[in-house]
Amino acid sequence: MTDQDRRQPTAHPGASPRVILALALVCGAAVGNVYFPQALSPLIASGLHVSPDAAAGVVTATQFGYAAGICLLVPLGDRLPYRPLLVTLLTLTGLGLFAASAAPGLVPLVAASALVGVTTVAAPLAGPLAAGLVPQERRGVTGGTLLSGSLAGMLRAPPAARSASGWAGGPRTSWPPCCPWRWPRCRHACFR
Repeated sequence: MTDQDRRQPTAHPGASPRVILALALVCGAAVGNVYFPQALSPLIASGLHVSPDAAAGVVTATQFGYAAGICLLVPLGDRLPYRPLLVTLLTLTGLGLFAASAAPGLVPLVAASALVGVTTVAAPLAGPLAAGLVPQERRGVTGGTLLSGSLAGMLRAPPAARSASGWAGGPRTSWPPCCPWRWPRCRHACFR
């Protein structure tokens, strides 16, 4: 047995669709972590009594952290088993999110956001993990499901963050004006 065989999970013909769905949700949440701060930047500025430009440093730290995580941590998937690496990164992401929620000022928040960015690289690691859990003829569908989860996290993170900011006392906003259930009323705004 080669080192490659020990690292890769074996294919399970009966891999549960719930496992793939859970991985897609993980991808969506992980990718969403990169986009949440963009919508919360005005709330951060008012909550910490800093300028909007200074609050934008949180977004920048998260984006640069994500780029660093892609460059530094994703290649570890070639050397370490996927499952323990994914669990470790998700745990560190959770700790970073907790630190961000408890940050008393801008500098600790920027540091916690950078940590969240670095460790929230679950989506690129979940793909190879999921590919090893399904038969070869289902890998394309599985990859598409994970990509759909990532795209959903990317697209739904800003409106979800804006809605959550309303519950937290920030400016209350609703879902984007062009949601499918609003199309009859705003079709003209969506397709200009």
